[in-house]
Amino acid sequence: MPYKQQPDMTTCTNVAEGVGRLYAASIGKPWPMAPDVYGPGRQPQPPAAFYQRYWQAPRAASGPTVIEPTAPVLPIRIEVDAVAQAFSGQQVVTSSGPVTLDFTALTADPVAT
Repeated sequence: MPYKQQPDMTTCTNVAEGVGRLYAASIGKPWPMAPDVYGPGRQPQPPAAFYQRYWQAPRAASGPTVIEPTAPVLPIRIEVDAVAQAFSGQQVVTSSGPVTLDFTALTADPVAT
């Protein structure tokens, strides 16, 4: 999936929250969105900590490791699908203040399957 590089994890988290807030508003759900499914069988209402914080989670920088020495080096990023790309150019108020979403000049994921 293509991604948009972010300068730091704080900015990445704010952009992710902005996408989440716009997505929740577009489908008419409150923020934060409660999960639609809690798993198999009857289960009690999950605690507030279980509620998702982001619709599109930020991704930390990654690279080669001892376990996978050939892994590509990837920056701090937001993976952008068609829904997130549709929100490009919009401004949204997050818990950290206003954020303008910019999903232009995407980079192709080198490990796309």
